[in-house]
Amino acid sequence: MNPEQKPGVQAATKPSLEPVTNTISDIVPVLSNPTPQFVAPAVPTPGVEPVVAPFKDKRRHFLAVFFFSFLFGVFGVDRFYLGKIWTGLLKLLTMGGFGIWAMIDLSMVMSGTMRDKQGNEMIDVARYKKFAKRTVWGFTLIILFVVVIVGGISVYFVIQFMNNGGINQLLQGIPGFEGLQLSGQKAPSIQEIKTLINQASH
Repeated sequence: MNPEQKPGVQAATKPSLEPVTNTISDIVPVLSNPTPQFVAPAVPTPGVEPVVAPFKDKRRHFLAVFFFSFLFGVFGVDRFYLGKIWTGLLKLLTMGGFGIWAMIDLSMVMSGTMRDKQGNEMIDVARYKKFAKRTVWGFTLIILFVVVIVGGISVYFVIQFMNNGGINQLLQGIPGFEGLQLSGQKAPSIQEIKTLINQASH
């Protein structure tokens, strides 16, 4: 034992001066399978929200499809908007299948069963279905009201016209037709009318 070495402390071993005998077969596995490096997870900075790429929803909105079908359905605008180009062209050329196809598509839109070209459901269907039905019923009632009013006014004027002499009253206002009565008599021929017009002009 070396007298200068303290008890309990081992002597330092001298480095070996022997040459390295590693072969290529010892190095290749190390190069082909490198030790994975540890990557620390990203720590969010306080007060800064992470940037998230926005999600682009390619579905069509229910209200847009509804108004296209309701206002321009006979021209196939609703199907063009849904990406159904060929059926939209066919619908345009047939004027909405003579109106029948347009009504069927409108009913499908209102019920929420209409899909786009990719088979996706429309956005906010459940939210605006009642609004669409109320709009169609309100428009239908307004149209019926206008038709009834215009029809009633037309019938009133026709009745007044017939009570005031009808065709005979109109003919009395034309020069040369004084005293001509059509009721109970044979209607004048075209030659007779031309003769009366020529006499009135002279």
